[in-house]
Amino acid sequence: MASQTGPIVRSKSIKMTELSEENNFEMCRVCRMESTSERPLFYPCLCTGSIKFIHQECLTEWLKYSKKDVCELCNHQYKFTPVYHPDMPTILPIREVASGMAYSLLKAVRCWIHYSIVVFSWLIVVPLASCRINRSLFKGPSYWIWDFTADLFKAQDVYADCIQGLTAIMLALCVFISLIWLREQILIGGFQMPVEIHPEEAAEFMRANQPFAGEIAGDAAGQGAEEEAGVENENNWQLFEWERAGEELTWDRLFGFDGSLVFLEHVFWVISLNTLFVLLFVMWPFYVGYFFSSAFNITEYMKAAYFDGFITTVLGYFILGFLLFLCHALCGALRLVRFHRTLGMCYLMLKVVLIVLIEVGVFPLFCGWWLDMCSLPLFAETPESRLKWFYDAPELSLFVHWLVGMVYVFYFASFILILREVMRPGVLWFLRNVNDPDFNPIQEMVQYPVIRHVRRFLASVLVFALTILICVYCPFRIILRFMPSTLPYRGSNRSDLPFLSLFFELLLLQVILPTLLEQSHTRQILKVLIFRWCKVVGKLLGLTDYLLSRENNGAVPREQQNDRGRHLLAAEFGVLEEDLDRNLGAAHHMLLIGGRSSTQHQPYVKPPYFFFRIIALLLVICVSSITFSLIALTVPVTIGRKLMHCITGTDSHYELYTLSCGLYICCMLIRLFTVSFSYIPRDFKMLADDAKAWLSTVLINWLRFVVAVISYFGLVAFMFGFLVELMIVAPLRVPRFGTALPCLFMIWLLGAFYCKIFCVCMVTIGPNWRMRRAFETLYRDGPRNMDLQAFMTNAVLPLFLLFGNLLAVPYTIVYAIFPILGCDAEDQLQYGKRIYPGMFSFFLLFVFLAWQFKKIKAMMGKIRNERYLLGQRLVNFDSKRDERALSSLVV
Repeated sequence: MASQTGPIVRSKSIKMTELSEENNFEMCRVCRMESTSERPLFYPCLCTGSIKFIHQECLTEWLKYSKKDVCELCNHQYKFTPVYHPDMPTILPIREVASGMAYSLLKAVRCWIHYSIVVFSWLIVVPLASCRINRSLFKGPSYWIWDFTADLFKAQDVYADCIQGLTAIMLALCVFISLIWLREQILIGGFQMPVEIHPEEAAEFMRANQPFAGEIAGDAAGQGAEEEAGVENENNWQLFEWERAGEELTWDRLFGFDGSLVFLEHVFWVISLNTLFVLLFVMWPFYVGYFFSSAFNITEYMKAAYFDGFITTVLGYFILGFLLFLCHALCGALRLVRFHRTLGMCYLMLKVVLIVLIEVGVFPLFCGWWLDMCSLPLFAETPESRLKWFYDAPELSLFVHWLVGMVYVFYFASFILILREVMRPGVLWFLRNVNDPDFNPIQEMVQYPVIRHVRRFLASVLVFALTILICVYCPFRIILRFMPSTLPYRGSNRSDLPFLSLFFELLLLQVILPTLLEQSHTRQILKVLIFRWCKVVGKLLGLTDYLLSRENNGAVPREQQNDRGRHLLAAEFGVLEEDLDRNLGAAHHMLLIGGRSSTQHQPYVKPPYFFFRIIALLLVICVSSITFSLIALTVPVTIGRKLMHCITGTDSHYELYTLSCGLYICCMLIRLFTVSFSYIPRDFKMLADDAKAWLSTVLINWLRFVVAVISYFGLVAFMFGFLVELMIVAPLRVPRFGTALPCLFMIWLLGAFYCKIFCVCMVTIGPNWRMRRAFETLYRDGPRNMDLQAFMTNAVLPLFLLFGNLLAVPYTIVYAIFPILGCDAEDQLQYGKRIYPGMFSFFLLFVFLAWQFKKIKAMMGKIRNERYLLGQRLVNFDSKRDERALSSLVV
């Protein structure tokens, strides 16, 4: 029946539409009713025909439902015009304006007071109370309630306590989120077997519990049904109506920015939960570790480490982990399933946290300290000076050493990834492969026993310690023995001219380091060097088939050959090739012994005396590492020192500048050598054709780019810097009757920095106009495909005219017009010093007044709407008006 009535209805609607079009019958597109005096029809968009007209009430209801303000068919924006009372005056009375301003001012003051209370509560009350409550928990039993009250409201060290309390709250929040995520990871990985039980022990456990198999099965079936019912009940549990609470609780309501005082309850709960967190996760482990250390008389040794509280807490966590393991095993033996699972979950979470603390905290700290001890000759330091620095600033010393160790671990891991791409699959079998799709460090921490993690950690320590000893300590000893003038490296020398120091810092940060990081040839050059080294050493020792894969054996690896394994790995596991280089999240896990690799192990021919050849290979690796380290420590810094001496005429420079400049020159020379080497097999005619093509394309494009850079970062940058110097810097730096002595080089340098900031701001947050489009086009096309004429017309020329007028007009007024008016030279000098900051102040005043005028206009419109607005009326579409607006916009 429905299939028969559908065509009839459609045919009737079609006939009705045709009839309405023939008789010019107007009907609403929503309710299909005609126009009346109370409900007129409007045509607010581009739609025609039977959907041209609509009632205003129908449209507003539809807009509320769809939450849009445009037509869904023609995308034309609906327009409404306000309808005011006929008695509304043209100009609002002063009384109404004054009352409206007073109400707005009162509302602003109330809002300001409320926001001040919110900020004071969250940034002062909560951190201060949390810090002092946490501190009082460790004062001992002799700490009475009146002592706590006095400490809570004391006025000393408020700023430091707020910083500590805010740090503690953020740490507690991060720990809470991490524990939730860790629990999900453990549940995703499966939680069936008891923790720390090997397969043989698991089989024994099952055989020992064989008589209870039927009972366990029955209990498991009943428990499974109860758990399923419990899961359903938990999913349908609406006692607190969490969805409704989640919809109502927004960030503004949580922090109190919605105007209500509900946030005071949230403040109380944050302080209470932070106190509970400290009691459970800090105070309890601390006292466990304190009692253990007191029982074994090791408290004095912990106090000598300057971090006795942290070490005691970590010791308490280790003891609690051991107790959880024993209780978990006891519950498993007594068949207490619920306690067994709960204690197992707690033990696994504590185990993962402690392993992460050791591998991410202790291991990089060890690498940083060992690297520092092995590189003491670099800055002519001694172990006593390092210990003195640690005693003077222990937190800073630990952070710097941890950061250096972490950077070393990550760069070493990236080097191992390059080795895997070049060498035969299976050579580095003893190193963990982080490119393995099955590699999941959290699951390994959960599944593997503690003994295995201890072995891996010791293996990592041994590998990294030997690597630092070979690549850092031995080269420094050789340099001190044969090239003592190279060391030590000079630090920051304050006797240098300040503008030279600033120049080299900006050159390093803005030119050298971005160029080195953006150049992708460094990776390819390093892969070619590794391949050549493997080829030469393999031929000398007869281990070519062992070191290199068979497709690379016998020819220089091209880019396609080097990346063949990457393409296969990406195609097999369905991952992006770019993601294979970004897996450095667990860097030193790749150096842990054990585990399977997803890459296929390629067989090789084992030559005679293979064991002695491997020993010789290890010796060659040590010698090669020392040689490369010697080259890296001496050649770039020597070249940089010579270059700095030629530029400045002095020898005392910050070695970071000399090393960076020398490294940049070495990279450029290596790149030039590789490009020249690629042209050697070609004949003269091919070289001439390539040179002609290079001159006609690349050289012309780079000349355009140089012209654009000189225009923008040369002329415009100097004008920008000089204008800022005259308007802001000179009035603040020079006394009233003093004379400014500008450094033109410094002005240009700061102007170039300002121009770069202006360029970034224009691209990111600038208005949508032609200057922004010019910078976006330059960023998108690059120097090779840039449109010089468009960039000069839309970006350089407007800025040149603006800065030129701002510099020339005041100067012309002071030194050309004022002498005609009878001003002497001294008055001209004073006016010349004050006209630029005065012009800048006038500009700021004009911006402030324009902003205030806009606010007052909006406030008057709001007053008018509150008192005289009757409603809004839908505006009909005027094709001629919109065409005129569109044509004016195009022009």
